[in-house]
Amino acid sequence: MNQFIQTTQQIALLALLFVLAGCKTTDVAKDGSLASIFISGHSEEEIQRVTIEVFKWNGFDQLADLTFEKQGTRNDTLMFGGLDSGPVWIKIRVHVKPRGGDRYVLGCDAYAVQNHGDPFIETETRLKFSKADECKDILDQIKTRLSLPAAKTT
Repeated sequence: MNQFIQTTQQIALLALLFVLAGCKTTDVAKDGSLASIFISGHSEEEIQRVTIEVFKWNGFDQLADLTFEKQGTRNDTLMFGGLDSGPVWIKIRVHVKPRGGDRYVLGCDAYAVQNHGDPFIETETRLKFSKADECKDILDQIKTRLSLPAAKTT
């Protein structure tokens, strides 16, 4: 019995190590968003313009200002909608927060949308972990694109 307990503890410790090794923060600016980054050297208008371009390039439709959506994958529907629901859509809300001078925080939060387009039963669920990597990847694309010489407006 003692060997069983020891083996169980070792397996639990190993599982914990795998979970912790896979955890990383994408909220670099620590502003409470699912993902965020710092951007400096650009105006808020430049950041917004490039944000819209990059989200469209990634297959998102712009709803309003810095809110974007696209139909989720089959896995998104299974994870957030269930077996008997229609397709789930992913909505991402982006914000640009000034931090003094030409320094900004660009952050985003993701939502799973069920019953998309139905004004009576459409529901949004804020995602706490899922889509964090995708959001961070898109934010990094925005930062990279802003660093290119053609991104500056004169």
